[in-house]
Amino acid sequence: MYNGTHGNGMVRCDDMMWVRRSVALWLIGMLSLLALPSAFGQAAAPDLEVDAVSARSSTDVEATRVDVYTRVPYSSLRFLATNNAFEARYEVTIGVHELEGEDRGGNLVQSRIFEQEVRAADFAQTQTDQLFDRTIQSLELVPGRYLLEFQVDDQASNRSFVKELPIRVRDLSRSFALSDLILIDAYDAGANSITPTVSSRVGSDQDQFKLFYEIYADANREVRIRREMAHIPRSSGLPSVKSLLGFGAGDDLSDAEISYQETLPQTVRSGRNQYVVEIPIRSLEVGDYVARVIVEDLSGNELDRAERAVTLQWTGLAEHVRDLDAAIDQLSYIAKRNDLEYIRSGRTEQERLARFREFWDRRDPTPNSERNERMEEYYYRIAYANSEYGNFGNGWQTDRGQVMVLFGEPDHVDRHPFNFNVKPYEVWYYYRIGRRFVFIDDTGLGDYELLVPYWDDRTRLR
Repeated sequence: MYNGTHGNGMVRCDDMMWVRRSVALWLIGMLSLLALPSAFGQAAAPDLEVDAVSARSSTDVEATRVDVYTRVPYSSLRFLATNNAFEARYEVTIGVHELEGEDRGGNLVQSRIFEQEVRAADFAQTQTDQLFDRTIQSLELVPGRYLLEFQVDDQASNRSFVKELPIRVRDLSRSFALSDLILIDAYDAGANSITPTVSSRVGSDQDQFKLFYEIYADANREVRIRREMAHIPRSSGLPSVKSLLGFGAGDDLSDAEISYQETLPQTVRSGRNQYVVEIPIRSLEVGDYVARVIVEDLSGNELDRAERAVTLQWTGLAEHVRDLDAAIDQLSYIAKRNDLEYIRSGRTEQERLARFREFWDRRDPTPNSERNERMEEYYYRIAYANSEYGNFGNGWQTDRGQVMVLFGEPDHVDRHPFNFNVKPYEVWYYYRIGRRFVFIDDTGLGDYELLVPYWDDRTRLR
């Protein structure tokens, strides 16, 4: 199906403790900002994106073909100079585990190891986060739930990075079936190939994004195809985008707010039918969505459906400063007190905006481009924290929100919401920085608090 190639000189003891803590907070914040994904510098962990899409197998009727994609930015690799170019090599290991519970991997059922060689024409290309090396591997899996574990080993730097992706492999051997949905950057009809986006994020500066899917039918059939974008509002109680990526939530999302919908008649031919559609997003607000395709017969009976998570994220300065004062307050994790006071002391909103721009311009990793990737990633994390952890106020100010903003999404989350004689807790693992953070819900209302401060050395993985 797919052919792809984060006063008096004296200070009281309590004041001194406050000063030390403030310095520690600011230092951790700045170090964390520098450790945001690849747009934030060569020393950062790579902005590794992964995706997995179920399609009908052409060789095994009992199994489903799963196309597994990776996308590694050039700036995350270490290139070595050759005679007339620059080269980087890395190895990818994919482990497929049976899924036990929500996100715990069990028995290893398949593994795949392969090497990649990347060539860059000049040094500038090795530093950009706008170029990516993409890979595709196809696996045959029996329908069910799995956990994919990815490890990328950069051979020149000897650095290793990991990522996990829970998936639900659907049965597509039926007489009428719909493949998974995949976001794509481009489609070449002549070569019958696509360039997958390998990400669930879509920028708010786009007018639309492209979806690719297939319909399989044993005979010609007249159908209606309904395409939807369902918005998941904050504090809705519906599953998170991250969980939707793994399992698809089906009827669990029936109460989500439909923000876009169109229904078109279609003649489905016998065999494999491929579709590339554009979903308009200009009028949609930023946030989490489920893109859904539903196929019905002419009587309105549902034949099959597929859905995937899509996050419409802020892109561009104007989107971040709809509430300038809030955006300034949200700098508190990474800005010095003097910087915040300087920005807030602007006499007019225009002056505060200019000082706000000035702050981020000094931290722009690509000053010659229109975008400031560092700022975009920071405020994306703010928005994500507000969406996920905003039940008790501003999500970015909660303990989980603060860790999310500073360190990005964890590599793995071990959740224990229901335990006998034990309060609910979560353990967030950041393998790329050797840290783990434990959050405990003392109230039982979902207000998770950090057990050990994140700057404490006890958070290190043993």
